[in-house]
Amino acid sequence: EQRDALQFRYVLPFDAHHALIEDTHFTATRTQVGGSLHTWLNELGPHQVTRRESGALPMSIGAGAIHSHGVTPIGLAAGSAKPSSGYAFDFIQRHCRALVDDPKAQMPRSRSALLLDQILLDELTKNPQLGAKLFYRMFQKNEGDRIARFMMEGASLTDTTSIMASVPSWRLVSGGMLWPYRRLRDQL
Repeated sequence: EQRDALQFRYVLPFDAHHALIEDTHFTATRTQVGGSLHTWLNELGPHQVTRRESGALPMSIGAGAIHSHGVTPIGLAAGSAKPSSGYAFDFIQRHCRALVDDPKAQMPRSRSALLLDQILLDELTKNPQLGAKLFYRMFQKNEGDRIARFMMEGASLTDTTSIMASVPSWRLVSGGMLWPYRRLRDQL
C-alpha cells in the first residue's frame, strides 16, 4: 500500500476465533502503524481487538552494543536480529550459548550472510516495491524448512542456491556486483 516502504501482514491463528496479526513496515523512518490494519480488519467483518503491541527493530548491519562496566549486551542490544528480516530467536539462543563459555563473546554471524543482508537492504532502500515480489516468490517457491535454515544462516549451498534462484535475482546480482562501488561512492 505504501510506495516508499515495504509493508506486509501475516496472521498466526490460535484457534478458529483468535489470532495474532502482525502489520510490518520496513521504512527508513518511524511510521504510524495501524491505520491501514484497522481498515483491513473492518473489511474482514466483525472483530474485537483484545491487545495491541508496537515496537521498532533495527534493520541495519552493526555489531550491537559494546561490553562495558561489567554489562554484557544480549538480544537486540547485541545485534542479534538478522538485519534483512528482523529474525532474532535462533541468533539470541546461539549468542547466549557462546556467552556461557566466554562472557565477552560477540554475536556469531556469517560474513557472507551479512553481505547478502546488506545487498538486500540496499536494494529495498532504493526500491521498496521490489520487496513484495521478492518475498512472495521466495516463500512460494521454497519449503518452510529451507527458508528457516536460510533465515538462521544455517543454509546449505543447495538451500542458498534455491533461494537465490527463486527471487528476482538479476536485481540482487547486479546490486551485489555494484555494491562495493556504491559503498565507496556513498562514503565520498
